[in-house]
Amino acid sequence: MRRIFGKFDYKDLADLVVRAPIPVILDRFENLPHNAFTRYLEEAFQDCFYPGFPDLIEWNPPDIPRTTPVWLTDDGPQGSHAVPQAGTHGEDIHQQPELFAAVTSLAGAPGSTDLSQPILRSRTTTNCSIPELTRHEENKFAQDIILLWKNLGRKTLSSIVIEPRTAKDGAYQEAGSSLVDVPWGFIIPGGRFREMYYWDSYWTIRGLLYSGMISTARGIILNFTDLIRRFGFIPNGTRSYYLTRSQPPVFSMMLSAYHAFTGDLESLHVLACGVGTYGSFLGALHVGAEVLFAFIALSGSDDEMGLFDFDISKGRQSRRVTSAGVAALLMQLHSPVKLQACRLFGHDRSSHGSEGTCTCLNLTPAEHDEEKAAHREQTTQFDTGQQWDGANCWPPLLQMAVEAMIELGSQAAVEAVKSMTDRYIFTCMQAYKRLGALPEKSCTATSGSCGAGGGYKCQTGFGWSIGVALELLFVKRASFCAKEVQRRRRKFGSASYMEAMKAAQNG
Repeated sequence: MRRIFGKFDYKDLADLVVRAPIPVILDRFENLPHNAFTRYLEEAFQDCFYPGFPDLIEWNPPDIPRTTPVWLTDDGPQGSHAVPQAGTHGEDIHQQPELFAAVTSLAGAPGSTDLSQPILRSRTTTNCSIPELTRHEENKFAQDIILLWKNLGRKTLSSIVIEPRTAKDGAYQEAGSSLVDVPWGFIIPGGRFREMYYWDSYWTIRGLLYSGMISTARGIILNFTDLIRRFGFIPNGTRSYYLTRSQPPVFSMMLSAYHAFTGDLESLHVLACGVGTYGSFLGALHVGAEVLFAFIALSGSDDEMGLFDFDISKGRQSRRVTSAGVAALLMQLHSPVKLQACRLFGHDRSSHGSEGTCTCLNLTPAEHDEEKAAHREQTTQFDTGQQWDGANCWPPLLQMAVEAMIELGSQAAVEAVKSMTDRYIFTCMQAYKRLGALPEKSCTATSGSCGAGGGYKCQTGFGWSIGVALELLFVKRASFCAKEVQRRRRKFGSASYMEAMKAAQNG
């Protein structure tokens, strides 16, 4: 393939649509001379594969707003400079404060981290010198990135995509396309990721809701409900090669976000019809921790330092450190609770101890040492060369950290969130000016630069980056007050929901 196309992404090969059965294709290439001329390779390729990726077609979401979302121009709440109160998300169906005490008690367990001890810091430092952004600049940026959704809209072409067949041994046989058909239009992450992904879509859905695109968000959730109906679980992504693994269970969080915006209990009942099946699937996974974490694919974060026992002098050793972020997401599924104000770090399954690093990864459930949290956009404090370590900032982890800290509500936490938000928004604005898109991950050391590391070049688009940027702007408009965020979210979401229902009736 490299002789034909030059640089060739191995994922492209897996995503090609074949014209002939796999054995026929293998025979065709195996029978070519060892040093075949490029034109013979091109002929064989054209005979065996369709050009491009015809199993997917571009789709323009019909509910992309034609006007500026009202929350961008709405005035701030009265008394917005007052210290917000913690635990003010009373209507969120994931908020169950009665469970907090049991979780926070983990902080005092043997082997838990002593926050008074020094923390190992990486060699990278965050550049805090950013200009103050005007509201006009932020509004223009928000309008620009909302329009990026149309670049990421896709639909499967069902005439080409065939339901994966199950062989006698239970394995899935390859069809003409590796793509799994879904009934509704969806948003792809971007770049090499041309299909719908599970946990990526959670932050994409949140961004769509902040964009007022209720119908598109609902369609994506319906796609996941359809996958649960067909396969009994939600795979890593909508490709046949993902049907043996999944990602952290965020389906209930998607439903919670949809309800928080719309209050639509009737649709929520329809959307949640697969939760029981999915819960049974996850409940059946009473296996060893090593098997479970081999099954869970974190959209790349299986490379993250937080899942390994790491020795600076020897490199990564063994996969035995459980990320606090993973633990928090699993708690979300089995207990409708948002973990807040608990000092829970990465848990070492071998020593029942704590990993002890304070970063965005461990702010997820969330650890709130506010004075140390001002520069925690980067995932970890280790420079390992892996993409899920310093100095990369991953938008999903940043969003969860920000959400947890504003729920904590102290002045120190709010000030830290303000700083984190402004730096991330400025970085995204710089990246958009340079790329006309947002990067999958960013580098905290240089504003506007893409993150590095991992097995592929940093991709642009990018679904969850757009979603998180919009959410942070929304939170900033609400003056980082948890109660005001909730009020505005329901107010804006209800108006968007009514517009969506009206459009559906007229359509």
